[in-house]
Amino acid sequence: METNDVLSIKSQLAARGKKQLSQVLYDSLKKLILAGDLALDERINEQQLAKALNISRTPLRKALDQLAAEHLVAYEDNRGVRVINITEDTISEIYAIQLQLDQLLYHEAMRKLSQTQLDSLAMDFSQLKRYEATYQFDKLSQLTQQFKELIIPIAKSPILKHLLDELTIFSNRLSYLLEGDLRHQQIALREQLVILNSLIHKEASVLEKALRQQVRHARNYTLQQYRRSMRDDYEAEDGQSSQPHLNIFICDEAACPLYTSFQAMVTRQPAGGIRDF
Repeated sequence: METNDVLSIKSQLAARGKKQLSQVLYDSLKKLILAGDLALDERINEQQLAKALNISRTPLRKALDQLAAEHLVAYEDNRGVRVINITEDTISEIYAIQLQLDQLLYHEAMRKLSQTQLDSLAMDFSQLKRYEATYQFDKLSQLTQQFKELIIPIAKSPILKHLLDELTIFSNRLSYLLEGDLRHQQIALREQLVILNSLIHKEASVLEKALRQQVRHARNYTLQQYRRSMRDDYEAEDGQSSQPHLNIFICDEAACPLYTSFQAMVTRQPAGGIRDF
């Protein structure tokens, strides 16, 4: 870690007031990571940093644990703590690779689907639609995940599976940006339904468009949340309050049919009255 970075943390510690030491360390390190001052793969030596800051390792470890939970740093055996830097370019690159791998996965699965597998997927898809129609989004999410896991062995490509597993490691670094937004999750589920339906009916052109739309929405939403997180960090530091962001996601198309259908879904009244989610 550079001397300037240590001095930056020291200045934050000196002005911490009543804030807990671990919280100040967490805020300072997170700001340095997100700003790119601590570069990707840079090592953080706990013992040396604690000594430089003249503090014990306990609050520093607590701060690093919190950063690790947000996939901003990673503990590695015999190597200490490594920075996992997230930037807008990183986010865009992850989703660009995700699109390429998803296209290959689903097209391979479409090409290799047996009639027995097709019938099984069709039955599962009918169950998904029933969960959607009755607003059972928890069950819909669980079955959708199981559904996606079935696609990988259908594609029969060990190399593709390995690449998807590796990409998941990088994608997990974005998970802290996506937690807690139920409406975004429901939109993603609806998009997945379109993808699975086009796979079952072997509609390659629809599948291609649906995959692109899903990844584009996910990328734009993640970028939106990332920018909001960055803005909130700086505003919190300045003592300002941030206004809630009302957009669910940014759509590149003038009229997004999935977004329109979602709006219709949330405004219709299910049996028993309006159900807000």
